[in-house]
Order: sequence, then structure tokens, then C-alpha cells
Amino acid sequence: MQQLAEELRLNNPFVTATRSCGLIAGIDIAHADGSPFHQDERAGERACIAMRKHGLLTRPVTHDTIVAMPPLCIRENELRALFNAMDAGIRDALSAMRDQS
Repeated sequence: MQQLAEELRLNNPFVTATRSCGLIAGIDIAHADGSPFHQDERAGERACIAMRKHGLLTRPVTHDTIVAMPPLCIRENELRALFNAMDAGIRDALSAMRDQS
């Protein structure tokens, strides 16, 4: 999980930090230039809604942090699919926010 989270951080310009403990991961997001989102932008919520199109149901824990808490019985290929969906949803939602500015 930690390795997949770190790969997400390295490959997605909107992911600024990750942390994990066992099968719980926190993903911090920001503008592509690294500046933080304002709470009113609800970036975490928008990203989580966008992830639904990619088959992932998750939630933000703050306006700029998303949590992943898969079941303990998850397989490696399913975990990879989870992070692929997170990556796609974050890109979809935050790129759209950037385009609206």
C-alpha cells in the first residue's frame, strides 16, 4: 500500500503527500503548482465524486485529504485498481477545477 501511494505521489501533479498505516492511506492534494486548495473549493469531495466514475467509492477526511481504507481481504491487483481509480479521479476533478479558473 505504501509503495502504491508513493507511486501516486510521484506520478500525479496534484498529490503532494501520502501516508499510510497498514491498509489505511491518506492522500493529500493541492493545485498542480503545490499551492493549497481553499476549503471552499471542496477539492477532496470533488475528487472523490470523480473517482466513482472509475469504480471507487471513498471519502475526503478534510477539504484536501482523501482516505483509502480497503478491506483486509483485498488482493494486490484490486489494490492497484484502487490506486489507478484514485489517480484518474483526482486528475479528472482537479484538472476540471483548473480549467474553470
